[in-house]
This record gives sequence, C-alpha cells and structure tokens, in this order.
Amino acid sequence: MPGHRMGEDAVIRFGRGIATRVAVAAMSLVVLSLAAAAEERPPLFERLEAKLQRPLSAQEGQRVRELSAGAAAELEPVHARYIRDVAALAEQPEDVVAALVPELAEPPTVPTIVPQLERRMNRPLSLVEHRRLIEADQAYRRTRIMVRDSLARRLSELLALDYSQLRVILRESRLAG
Repeated sequence: MPGHRMGEDAVIRFGRGIATRVAVAAMSLVVLSLAAAAEERPPLFERLEAKLQRPLSAQEGQRVRELSAGAAAELEPVHARYIRDVAALAEQPEDVVAALVPELAEPPTVPTIVPQLERRMNRPLSLVEHRRLIEADQAYRRTRIMVRDSLARRLSELLALDYSQLRVILRESRLAG
C-alpha cells in the first residue's frame, strides 16, 4: 500500500525529529551543568590563578579539587577527635561542642571557645581542664598545619608555584590551619 509507506516515512521523520530534540535538550543540560560547575569554583582557584597569572587548565582545576578534597577528608577524623576530646573535657554532648566548632576551615581559638564552654557548663574551667583544652587545641592545629603543608607541597609540584607562597595562600584561605 503506497499510503502505508508514506505513513511509515512520516513516523520515522517524526521519530528522528523527536530524537534530535531530545539530543539537543540533553546537550543543553550538559552545557548548563558544566556552566554551573564552572561557576562553583572555590575561592582558592582565584588565588592560584592570580599567582599563576593565567587561568587553571581543566586538568589543573580537577586536580586542585581532588587534592583539596583529599585534605578535607584527612581533616575530618581530626576534627571529629577534637570535638570528642573537648566534649569529654567539658562533659558536654558532642553535638553541643560541634555547634561551637562548626567548620573545619576555621578552628576556634581557646580564648573564643572557653567562655562558650563555661556558659554551657555553668562553671569556669579548672586549671587542669583549661590545660587539657590547650593541649587538644595545639594537637588539632599541628595536624591541620601538617595537612596544609602537604597540600601546599602537592600544589607546588602540580602548578610549579613556590611552596612558601602556597602555604600563605592556603593559610589566608583558611584551608587546613
């Protein structure tokens, strides 16, 4: 039947049209996703690009993300231990202490956290408790500095930037220490 063949051709053309539109829509989503990912650039990227005096390549950007994520993953158990230590010292639940020490990127100083803990405890810290808090804080900071320095070394190798400059960038970016 000649009309039947024309109908099949129309369905095929229609199907191809849909497939083309679906492909274009999918490609648009990919482009939008890539654009959104590009906009979600960490502030560290800007600092590194300023030092390099050029944009990071896609590969460098990906590697910087991986290295930064690795450093953050290294710090998570250190942060958790610090929370546990301070919670045990202050005889407070870990979630209460975690609320006082919310971010990995910005550890509180002992003078900042002591009044908050004392309010929660409804009493001043004893000298022994204060000393233990200082020791926990110093151990936490030493580990953060080691992680930051390791990240600076890796970034120095990747980007051929001066290690000491990267340490400053990471410290000023409040990454790992």
